[in-house]
Amino acid sequence: MMILVCRRHVRAFSGASVFSGIVLLFCLCSTPCLANVAPESAILIHVQPVSGTCETTITNCSEMVRTTNEEGLLEFFIFFFKSFSWWDQQLCIHSLQADLVWPESWQYIDFDPCSGSGWIEPTGSTHLLEMSWWNTMIPDEPAGVFLVGRIILNVRGPGRLDFVNLIANPVELVDAAQSGCWGTPFVTQAVGVDAEAGMDCEYTTMNCAGHEVCVAEFFEPELVLSALTGGVAHGQVEFWAENYMGELCDLAIDTRADWAEAEIEYSSPGHAYLQVTADASGLYMGVYQTEIQLSEELYFHVARCLPVVFTVENPTPGRRASWGWIKSIYR
Repeated sequence: MMILVCRRHVRAFSGASVFSGIVLLFCLCSTPCLANVAPESAILIHVQPVSGTCETTITNCSEMVRTTNEEGLLEFFIFFFKSFSWWDQQLCIHSLQADLVWPESWQYIDFDPCSGSGWIEPTGSTHLLEMSWWNTMIPDEPAGVFLVGRIILNVRGPGRLDFVNLIANPVELVDAAQSGCWGTPFVTQAVGVDAEAGMDCEYTTMNCAGHEVCVAEFFEPELVLSALTGGVAHGQVEFWAENYMGELCDLAIDTRADWAEAEIEYSSPGHAYLQVTADASGLYMGVYQTEIQLSEELYFHVARCLPVVFTVENPTPGRRASWGWIKSIYR
């Protein structure tokens, strides 16, 4: 069940339709009502310094932290979130399964199933998480979260603890109103929401599994430019960053380097080009790098960054002319 669906490429709403007006009202709302744009259920991840236990004060999805610039030993608390489905309905959780991924540079340290029983595969490129519970109810508050377990990782470099399947991770639930926790289970396919660590440039504060908007997604992983000393290089990368109306978000630009300038050129609804100018004036020969940040701070507090690699080269020495060479080209 979807409370509200705002598709990525929605272009317009008909003012003649009452339903469209309601949808428009939801889509234009500010942060407090963003949670209405939500999946049926979700698995959320909160990141923090290692505490040593499963004890946490987090009871609501809005209290979670998805992004940190810290590295080293960190713990990632995994929560199940029934979202705004089954309003005020008491549910029991039987099992949960998800495939997780993290960067190769990160090191697995430990896993704690907390209140349940389960395990995670620590080796390989993907890491299967399987959990089960016996006679366990989950919070019935609309934004309440249930602690699944915690993973301790040694974070070395920027990256994400993410899900292989972003939209379908099976969770078995039971309607406790019928037979307590002993009834027939049903399956909800939970979306997976990542957590970021070691991030110097990118961040997000959208914690409750709502449809993420105004998140710049670049069509290329990086922009590579080169110029001679004292010269200038130009390049562009296409991206999309849509709001709930399918239109381009109002984004702030930070090039994070004195030698780089950037501007956004509108292409079509929700799509644009990030045009970059790299100026080698005053730079020595060598390779320079930066990350150009596109951020939305008015409502959604999210930023994504494009890596730029700029190579400054010395001019190739011209070939010295001689009478012998001049005569040779006319033979």
